[in-house]
Amino acid sequence: MHNASRLLSREDAYCYKGGQICRKADVGTSGRDADGRTIHCRDDDSVGRRWGY
Repeated sequence: MHNASRLLSREDAYCYKGGQICRKADVGTSGRDADGRTIHCRDDDSVGRRWGY
């Protein structure tokens, strides 16, 4: 089960960009990317685990 309310620490979240692969442990998490936008780790059957907006 995914915990969508879990947020990444500031240091972890700011190192990712949309489209990058995310860790299995990060699925369901969200934070901010390097530009300050909200970013989410999702598991998509067509592309796998990816960071997206």
